[in-house]
Amino acid sequence: MKKIGCLLFIILFLYHYDIGAVVHDTTALSTALNERLSPGNGIGYTILENPALQPYAWQKNLSILRVGGFYRNENSPIVMQKGKGDRLVNFMTNSYMRLNPQLTLWGSAGYCFGCQKDVYMNSVADFELLYPYVMADTVGGDLSTETYTFKGGYAHNNDCFSWGITGNYRAAIEYRDVDPRPRNVVSDLKLTAGAAYLVFPSYLLGSALLGQIYRQRSDIKFMSDLGTTRIFHLLGMGMYSSRFSDGNSGALYDGHTLRITLDFMPSDRNGFYTSFGIHKIYMKQTLYSHNYLPLTQLKELKIFGLIAWKSCGIKNEKDIELSARYSDRKGTEFIYGEGGADNYPKINNSELYRNKQFHISFKGIWGWKELGKSEIYIQSQAKLYGIKSSYFSPSLSLKTTEWKAGLECIYAYKARYSILQFIFAVAGIGNVNHKLDIVLLPSGSFFTRHIQTQYENLQRKGVCYQGSFCYTFQFSSPYAIAVDGKWQHVGYDNNRHLNLLELGCSFIF
Repeated sequence: MKKIGCLLFIILFLYHYDIGAVVHDTTALSTALNERLSPGNGIGYTILENPALQPYAWQKNLSILRVGGFYRNENSPIVMQKGKGDRLVNFMTNSYMRLNPQLTLWGSAGYCFGCQKDVYMNSVADFELLYPYVMADTVGGDLSTETYTFKGGYAHNNDCFSWGITGNYRAAIEYRDVDPRPRNVVSDLKLTAGAAYLVFPSYLLGSALLGQIYRQRSDIKFMSDLGTTRIFHLLGMGMYSSRFSDGNSGALYDGHTLRITLDFMPSDRNGFYTSFGIHKIYMKQTLYSHNYLPLTQLKELKIFGLIAWKSCGIKNEKDIELSARYSDRKGTEFIYGEGGADNYPKINNSELYRNKQFHISFKGIWGWKELGKSEIYIQSQAKLYGIKSSYFSPSLSLKTTEWKAGLECIYAYKARYSILQFIFAVAGIGNVNHKLDIVLLPSGSFFTRHIQTQYENLQRKGVCYQGSFCYTFQFSSPYAIAVDGKWQHVGYDNNRHLNLLELGCSFIF
């Protein structure tokens, strides 16, 4: 698959090079770079997921080819199922082109490969989407991973109405070369359609509908003559299916999602923003090793909203954003009677697992631009995040609420042919409240100790330091190169820490 990924990257490079040479205005590159590097672009950006609003995303065309590396390491992972770290290399290309006042095209393609370090109690891909119904073993280890992504969009607009469509496809594989040997193959397709209408002289009212089809095939094999490790089908909060955790590990995950949003934004991206949406997820787990027996299903409802104000002038900039998200995930187990030859009569459904989460975030940006060739921005950010997981029979529960708040300073120096940007940030992390009730689990058992360790990791307090840079040099009228890097260190109590490093090099036109 790596050879296929490299071939696709070369084809996309040649394609973008040819299109970019024709479409790009040779005098517009510096304006396009200033647009993308502005810290205020993150305000209200999620509204642009409506494809009908893409013609108002940027003023200038830009295409990027980028190669980068990503390193993350935790000495004691906060979430064990996501591993202690990542070692990844990625290739990416994306392009945004306004061919004329009525037609806008955009697209991207990427290839990423590497490994996830010390993944534990999880043998499937996309853990956050599928939990708690994942397969797991008690050995764990590194997982090799490859991911391909493709995205394309089209939008058409006239004086008062616009519409657009976009498609996004992701294919991924994860595997391990030592026992136990999981192999997970993912296919993920998303399609979005949207429309928007100019309701005021400079404001757009739009709506978008997203549909997703998801499929993952997971199996675990053993090659050693020394025996096998038991594979568990987890049910949440330390529970597992004792009947089907029998060594037959093959499982299919099939699902679909539906999301609808209502969006309101200024056509020049300077003014009031608001967006509200509902997202429904359905996912079923089937044991193909047991004659395609349905074992569990997930249903999740997400409600989210955003309110923002963006004021960007020649001399200064002031931006504010407040966003909130709530999700309610319900898990159902299928109960079967005695059967034979892998034929089991279904006798009941039981909704036993529930997970509720909320997330509230505030962001404020103040910028000073009339400083010669320099620009300075100060960004403040605060987040409050809570989670409550419960299992109903036996009665088990976990609850925790945490906060994060910090400041970020951005300095940019802009010369005639280059832009140098530095970012430094510091933030504090703390826990508001927490509670764990697992007295009905067997004392001292493996799963009891696992839940207690996970709970202790969630009671984190610490300080986060982050620094990044980006240097862009326009070596010819329509072409530029850029190098960028990011470093992050998070120090928690009890000598836990996280280190992150990311480097990249881009060709821009």
